[in-house]
Amino acid sequence: MRLRPPALFLLLFASSTTSFAADAVSVKISHFGLEGNYASPAEPTWVEVTVHNNTDHSREFSLIVSEVNLENDARPVSEVVDVPAELDASETRVFDVPLHIVGQDHAVLYVQALDIEGHLMGRAGLPVGQKITGQVIAMLCATPELCRAIRQSILLSGSAEEQTRKSSSLRLIQLTKPAPTGWAYSPADVLLLAEPMTQFSAAQRDALEIYLHRGGSLVLVDDQLADSSPGEQARFLDAYRSGTTEGKALNVGDGEFVHLKSVSSSSFSNHFRAPGVITRTPEEVRELIGRMAGVAGEPDQLNYWLMRRLGTKFRFPSFFELLCWVIGYLVLAAVLNFILLRRVGRPELGWVTMPVLAVLFSLLLYAVGARNHPSNFGVDEMTVCRLDSRSPLAVTSSRVRISAPVRSVVNPVLPGNVVLGPGRRSPMSFEGVQFSGRGPQSLGEVHLNTKWETSFPLRRWSFSDLEFEGQRRLAGTVVGEQTGAPSQ
Repeated sequence: MRLRPPALFLLLFASSTTSFAADAVSVKISHFGLEGNYASPAEPTWVEVTVHNNTDHSREFSLIVSEVNLENDARPVSEVVDVPAELDASETRVFDVPLHIVGQDHAVLYVQALDIEGHLMGRAGLPVGQKITGQVIAMLCATPELCRAIRQSILLSGSAEEQTRKSSSLRLIQLTKPAPTGWAYSPADVLLLAEPMTQFSAAQRDALEIYLHRGGSLVLVDDQLADSSPGEQARFLDAYRSGTTEGKALNVGDGEFVHLKSVSSSSFSNHFRAPGVITRTPEEVRELIGRMAGVAGEPDQLNYWLMRRLGTKFRFPSFFELLCWVIGYLVLAAVLNFILLRRVGRPELGWVTMPVLAVLFSLLLYAVGARNHPSNFGVDEMTVCRLDSRSPLAVTSSRVRISAPVRSVVNPVLPGNVVLGPGRRSPMSFEGVQFSGRGPQSLGEVHLNTKWETSFPLRRWSFSDLEFEGQRRLAGTVVGEQTGAPSQ
């Protein structure tokens, strides 16, 4: 890994998100997670890095983003993301980087810009902080005053007991900037949107819908969206808002959609009155289900089932086959050494026939066991697209299996719009889970540009599975029809 300087130097600037003025390239961590909070190692965390070229000529460099541990010689905790870039003179660019945050003690988010020869051009650091806990309600508001009114309406609704429970279990976070990707909202259990949609780009609008499909709870305040009047751009999520009554929850993908008239309406206070806030399955139940057998309809389980049925498999001799081979070896050794050699009067030859027979049987068993193993490298990809009949925007969940016939280092290359991780918001709590090592979800170095690329070692006759999430806008919607059903 191209990570430096040492931990002592990191301590000097870990509290600052900007680089030194003398740097050729100014690097700034302009956004991290959900206003500085991250959720789970299984979900990628949004890291927005702003880079400015301080020189009067173009600069080509690599932006290295990682989480390092100051107590372990500033070594990376999870993967290292490498983003090649080139800036013209005095140009400023913004990079959105997905990074899996483990959140160990004394962990620092470290970003550095290195030139082609590996020389340091700029750097920035930021303490990772603590993992977000409790039930999180993220708010996108037109003004800070509106966010304060929403906060008061949520916390002060209901009985005194309900208010006490909400004040201790809920965490309301005002977002300063809408994210351009749906996975960036993963730490939020509820996303409340009360801001004019004219301020959102197409990518930010799609990110809100993707968050909904991935298992989030999206709440819209209609009178704050300012998209009721006809115009060039269609009303945001009009297919879902037109098909449901105000204040009634609608299941969309793995998430829940609700639109409310205004913050001062009775439906708003009633929706946020209960301490649980969300009407979906409680987290304890979802966590219990996650530990049990998965549902075949979920994206990750469906990909797993498809890979088991259709993916590359290495077949080794079963226990019954090995037992038959051992019995055959014992029978043959007994017949040869105790019957034939005794009949010819040369039992001392057993000192030679026994090891020779053992070696021959070992070679024969090895040849039979390896007969079904492939001789070439293989790549299997299973992708599941999930969408409904109201929107052409689909959530994709992919599982890629890479198999190797010999011991080697493989370099998988995929389209650049994928993100390493599960294809939906995980319903499980990952408290105490260590996201480290060299497993399929913890890679060494990831290169992002127009393609997603990494490398990892594989043993002989082995394979490794990688899970990815993404999105795809289709030309139309998909409608399922049940055959044999009576017509209405």
